[in-house]
Amino acid sequence: MKKSSSKLFLMALPLALSAACGDGTQTSDLDASWQANGVVIRKDAGAAAADIQDTVDLYRQDLGGVNNVGAVGTQAQGHREINWDGVPAAQSAPNLFPGDFFKARGILISAPCNQLQVSAKIGESDVEFGNLNRLLPKLFGTFSPEKLFAPLGSNILEMTFTVPGSLDRATVTSFGAVFTDVDLKNGSKIEYYDQKGKNILTVPVDAVAHANESLSFVGVKFTDGRRIAKVRITNGNVQLGNYVAEGHGKDAVAVDDFLYGEPAKSGGW
Repeated sequence: MKKSSSKLFLMALPLALSAACGDGTQTSDLDASWQANGVVIRKDAGAAAADIQDTVDLYRQDLGGVNNVGAVGTQAQGHREINWDGVPAAQSAPNLFPGDFFKARGILISAPCNQLQVSAKIGESDVEFGNLNRLLPKLFGTFSPEKLFAPLGSNILEMTFTVPGSLDRATVTSFGAVFTDVDLKNGSKIEYYDQKGKNILTVPVDAVAHANESLSFVGVKFTDGRRIAKVRITNGNVQLGNYVAEGHGKDAVAVDDFLYGEPAKSGGW
């Protein structure tokens, strides 16, 4: 099951959000015209990793191709990536994940309840968040095997950026993420904020209805000088520990790879 990749121009969307800790219910107005200049959006969704691979690779080229994974400080070219597969057992399920773990790659991660978790790999514990609910491994798939990432006690993730290897605040031009098992249209989304805390863009994640282990991708790059200071991800509409069953308007979602532009200091910081 394959949806063709797309390069879109999208205007910022209005937002109404409730993100109380422990309350997975989210609301948002995601209806707007797909029109605006100054931003490139890559979106794709399908039943398996191969269905979105071409779009993720295109987005990598949008970001400059080179992954500056081990480079300290802001680099003149390239981008940063995170997959969760190298996170050691001590910071993986059933243990909590520290939000500054990838400070060397210029990103800090938080959640309303300040609890984050990377799923375990085979041989460590229950894979794909089976430690939280035995049904989840039947729903989730991976883009880069075999670990996933999610908040606990909420369905919200927030990312801010630093100069890689430091805590000096920074901004980026781009951010994208892979999602798994997005079943509901307009249920999952990525919101982009500038240095003043203004929402500059909200992009819904494409759903693949009635297809467990599906994968979806959203990647945004601003080309008009706007910079991203914070990213908020909404993962479905339930927290994973409270997941019961598919249907009835419930959608459990986790994330896999992050890709983002090179973090750099910008005006005002």
